[in-house]
Amino acid sequence: MPADDLTIQPSYVVSWQRRRVVIVDYADDRTRYGRVKGTEPFVTFDLIFRNRTASEYSSFISFFDSKYPATSFLWTERTTNVQFTCYFVSDISVEVQSDCSVDWRVRMEGTS
Repeated sequence: MPADDLTIQPSYVVSWQRRRVVIVDYADDRTRYGRVKGTEPFVTFDLIFRNRTASEYSSFISFFDSKYPATSFLWTERTTNVQFTCYFVSDISVEVQSDCSVDWRVRMEGTS
């Protein structure tokens, strides 16, 4: 079970995809066959954090470094108030603005 929660909330969720692992095949007559591998769907989030302070970014980096790539954590999506058990699945993309604010983006996958 995850030990920590991701408490820094994103500015908004860029993309939210509900996904399942499936196998699809076609016969010669284009008849489609498919099946689901595994039972539980998962959600992929692309999160963007905008206009954050350097200390917020530093806190996020510490959290990210302690979890990436294989340690789960809890995150509550505030729009639906659903809690997910997540893993980070990407590196972090970072931009520093002229006013010294920091923007960053990260992708994670989770199950509710």
